[in-house]
Amino acid sequence: MACCSGGDDQVTKVEESNTGEEKKDYGQPKQYDPNFKGPMKNRSCTDIICCAIFLTCVTGMLCCSIIGFARGDPIKLVYPTDSFGNICGTGDFEDKKFLFFFDLLKCAQTGAAVVTVGCPTPQICVSECPSSYWTYAQTIFYEQGGSPLASERAKMLCKYSVDPYSAAKTVTQYVEDEDCAAYYVKTTSVINRCIPSIFKEITSLAADLVYEVGTDNFTVSDDGGGAVTGSELSDGSYYLALFYEAREFVELVYKDVLAAWWMILVGIVIAVAICMLWIVLMRYIAGYMVWATIIGVFAIVIFAVYYSFDTYYDLKKLNATEEYGFSEAFTLNFSYYLNLKKTWLAFGCTSATVLAILTILFIFLVKRICIAIELIKEASRAVGNMFSTLFWPIIPFFLQVTFFVYWAASALFVASMGSSDYYSNSTNTSTDGVNYYLERVPCEPDSSTLGSACDFVKYGGDE
Repeated sequence: MACCSGGDDQVTKVEESNTGEEKKDYGQPKQYDPNFKGPMKNRSCTDIICCAIFLTCVTGMLCCSIIGFARGDPIKLVYPTDSFGNICGTGDFEDKKFLFFFDLLKCAQTGAAVVTVGCPTPQICVSECPSSYWTYAQTIFYEQGGSPLASERAKMLCKYSVDPYSAAKTVTQYVEDEDCAAYYVKTTSVINRCIPSIFKEITSLAADLVYEVGTDNFTVSDDGGGAVTGSELSDGSYYLALFYEAREFVELVYKDVLAAWWMILVGIVIAVAICMLWIVLMRYIAGYMVWATIIGVFAIVIFAVYYSFDTYYDLKKLNATEEYGFSEAFTLNFSYYLNLKKTWLAFGCTSATVLAILTILFIFLVKRICIAIELIKEASRAVGNMFSTLFWPIIPFFLQVTFFVYWAASALFVASMGSSDYYSNSTNTSTDGVNYYLERVPCEPDSSTLGSACDFVKYGGDE
């Protein structure tokens, strides 16, 4: 007993010694004083300059958003606009959601100037993109100088005020006056624009486009009577893509958000639920969760490497234009790039690099990972004892989502608030691109010139 008693005395002395050392090193602990008002009675603000810059940015954003909400119209980003300034798919054109171009060859003749002054060919809203071939020579051939055939005139695509069934003009006159399109080919809708989709059927781009109607063969001809080739249509699609390149991303994002907004909300809710469940499970099986996560990451990266290179070799002998059937210049959807071998080669190389980096880090940091697991276990227990802390992140998360929605809405309205730009269409497109740029000048349309001598080109503010 004496030994035990002596042991207790020694422990007591050690504790007293430790307490004395703590007092010596850190002094006496502070006692609560209800009258204490802080180290300074009159505190002043800090970082005044940063605060001023922040408030200036917030004020600027509010001003921009107010102007955007007042002047913008996001519907311009959903549907295209014709030569008359009408938005396809809205109002009187609700059943005509697609934009048809009379002659894409003129886009190529314009050259690089198309980015600024647009494609100088009439554009009208149609209910569906053409899915067959037609040229005005076909209608002339079947009518043979007689009265108009309703079955043939029904195939003509004309301006809204033009009646192709009328005998007041011949088919050639309708085409020469640009009242009706001289031809059209099979097309597909790309962000509601009718773009040629015939390239998978063409054996030679340099050859004239020829199609059959029964036992008769017809060569696709433009309004000047010249034969149209696949190469010319491809060039026209390329320059048209240059014109839309600046606005394609915003249009696609806005349309995707409109179509899948409820999926986005469901995904956010599911993500929050998974995060909550993850934190709860970390309290009990933190080690297993961390190691499972590490193994899962390695498995995903390894699969990405395998799948990317496997797809690359499968596509190595394929051609994206043949797969899609339209010019690869006018590829505004991401699925096009998923059919290019270079895309998957880039994915494969990137995934392999990430795998190598992760492997090296894992080898050298495995001991650190074990220490981190123990820390995570303790942190999970602490959070479990203060379970209310799990709900606090929901508040800033909700505020951040609200701000993001506000920012996105403001950006859409600002992007769509440009005024309508009209340009004269009387310029000779046989000139080079520089002269065409200088000659095609802005104009103010009226009831007599709109769509005839003065065409809508774009909404301003993109320069």
